Amino acid sequence: MSMMHPRININGMTRKQHVANRVAIMESLQAAMKAMAEIRPHGRDYQTCSNADAYNDDLAIYQERFAFLVKLYNEIQNEAISIQENE
Repeated sequence: MSMMHPRININGMTRKQHVANRVAIMESLQAAMKAMAEIRPHGRDYQTCSNADAYNDDLAIYQERFAFLVKLYNEIQNEAISIQENE
């Protein structure tokens, strides 16, 4: 993904509003990551599974999803920092 680069001007949102909106997104993403952690696959849930690869397959899916949230969080954070620093 690419970083957004809003141009602060008198007709648009203030720098503070842009940063605050991104901080709100970051907080939501943190909540999503916390919720995702609750569905992390555990071996005990696959003990009676006939597919020997089911746990590893599901763990890979979980890790991919979680990595997406982390990547998005980092991008939004970098955007907020960039906006804040370009005063």
